[in-house]
Amino acid sequence: MSDENKPTALEQVGDAMMSALDEAQARTLTVEEEAIREVFARMPWGQKFTLADGSEVAIERFYEPRQGDGGAWQFGFDVKCEAFHLEFTVERTGWGRDVSAMRIEAPDGSERVGYIEDVTNNPRRDDEDPFT
Repeated sequence: MSDENKPTALEQVGDAMMSALDEAQARTLTVEEEAIREVFARMPWGQKFTLADGSEVAIERFYEPRQGDGGAWQFGFDVKCEAFHLEFTVERTGWGRDVSAMRIEAPDGSERVGYIEDVTNNPRRDDEDPFT
């Protein structure tokens, strides 16, 4: 590969960061599915309670855990009484992770921990090797 086609250190870092974020998102979706299924299993199905207007309602299944159109895992439940029902959807609305603790593979194949934080706190010039 000629030097002009060789990715710069900054491009290599960007690619490594995107790869690490993609891996984190994939792990998050696995954890998300597990969590949403556990929450669904622990819902107090059939439990009754009384609203302020005196209506007695019960919690009923609406739909089982599934991936929605946007890819987030979700499930639905109804709050039902004789006169009406309310439909609710439960889904993950965000996630958080300390990206500074992510593992990133350096171009030489070695693995770095916390590299993103290092780049953030110690910006380098584009022509410098960020893994030295």
